[in-house]
Amino acid sequence: MNKLIDILAKASKGRFMTVTFVKKDGTLRTINGRTGVHFNGEASPVRYDANDQAYILMWSVRDRNFRRINLNTVERIASQGSVLFSA
Repeated sequence: MNKLIDILAKASKGRFMTVTFVKKDGTLRTINGRTGVHFNGEASPVRYDANDQAYILMWSVRDRNFRRINLNTVERIASQGSVLFSA
């Protein structure tokens, strides 16, 4: 499933999208933002941590900050008025 979500995020080509996912404390969070962003002047690809959890970097419109989203906990992705992924 991570590969599918990664492909969808890359296919958005930096367009705004809405991602709903489960936070570490078990609550749902929805972020409206965009992928394909740069952090400290470098493009930030998918990152894998020591526990083999994949994260993708998004720029959040509401927070005006960068957020990493665990791809294993994504519930829904929507972009341009259509749902791209729903668990």
